[in-house]
Amino acid sequence: MFGKKDSVDKGLPFGLTRFLSWISLILILASSVMLAFFIGNSARNTLLLRQQQYAMLMASNLNQQIYRRFTLPTFLAFGRIALRQSMQYQQLDDVVQSTILGLHLESLRIYGADRVVNYSINWAGPTSRPRRWNAS
Repeated sequence: MFGKKDSVDKGLPFGLTRFLSWISLILILASSVMLAFFIGNSARNTLLLRQQQYAMLMASNLNQQIYRRFTLPTFLAFGRIALRQSMQYQQLDDVVQSTILGLHLESLRIYGADRVVNYSINWAGPTSRPRRWNAS
């Protein structure tokens, strides 16, 4: 009689220890997954925000360069902007190429006031030359 009670008493603390260890393992794994998800989501949002800020900075710089080096001189010389003229298009292309030289851009589109693409550059790869397209 005393032998059975001792074996039951010895099994009870071991069962409780096993139960607590499984619960703690599950809690650690669940908290690790939740923490990984939170850190990953935060990193993705930060990266997207920085990319958006960089794109806005690049667009602002390009806009300023085009206005100073293309729009004003062309408007004063010809009275209007007409990219169908090869000289004006080449001048715009030179300004854009010199402004984005060395930057890692995949594509660039400049829209007109009528929301039509007036100038576009698309790169097929990092070592290829840009393909130009003129919609005007």
